[in-house]
Amino acid sequence: MTYQLPEALPGNEGATLETWLVEALPSVSSEDILSVLNVYQPGMTRRDIQDALRWYGRKYTAVLKPILDAIDARKQGVTALPLQESEALSCS
Repeated sequence: MTYQLPEALPGNEGATLETWLVEALPSVSSEDILSVLNVYQPGMTRRDIQDALRWYGRKYTAVLKPILDAIDARKQGVTALPLQESEALSCS
């Protein structure tokens, strides 16, 4: 099952990346998304972002990786991503 990740949010054509990520990743808090966006710079490696935030292990897997994957997917024009396992269970 997939859910749509809109290029622009309905009713808000100029939606910010933060707003888009909050809508696209309901299992990730807006505070965590904002923390990543405050560190994120185009061209930074995932390792550099991870080191700057000091998010390792579970925090990387559950929070940082989905955010960076969504940012990469949006850059590539992907409009749908697979549900995370925890999100798929909560939707059934």
